[in-house]
Amino acid sequence: MTDERIEPSPAFFEAFGRAMFRAQALEDILITCFAALHVPEKESQETIKKLMDAKYKQTLGRIINDFGRKANIPESLREIMLTALDARNWLAHRFFREFGLAGLSEDLESIAVHKLKECDELFDALAAECFYLAMDIHIQNGETEQEIRKGMLKAQAFGVEQLLNKYKS
Repeated sequence: MTDERIEPSPAFFEAFGRAMFRAQALEDILITCFAALHVPEKESQETIKKLMDAKYKQTLGRIINDFGRKANIPESLREIMLTALDARNWLAHRFFREFGLAGLSEDLESIAVHKLKECDELFDALAAECFYLAMDIHIQNGETEQEIRKGMLKAQAFGVEQLLNKYKS
């Protein structure tokens, strides 16, 4: 292939989309973990929903700081979260500045895809760590894994139903 292209390859778009998707999944899992920490306080579903809605309006950095204060997370996990925050901010705010012209050069695109894959792996690993942390929190609160998974499915169904209702004519 020559360097006479005018847009990136499908692999570039796939790598960018996957990394951004995983970054958003990480944010969602952190917010869910934060809400899970309020379960022992016997707050209503509506109160927890309001808490989560408020968290979605905050920056990822603030979410990480609040979560770190509320959950007694190890410093090593907090450092990984801050690294992920830097990677997510780079992806959301600086990636285009550095690689927006990646479609014009195979070499530049190759570097961009490599960096995107590194971000993707970091976000995925941290999201998994946070998911298991949330599971541990629920189990410490006396729930079984089956109850937790049932609750997750119920919450997802409720969220999808609300979204669909919002856009019904």
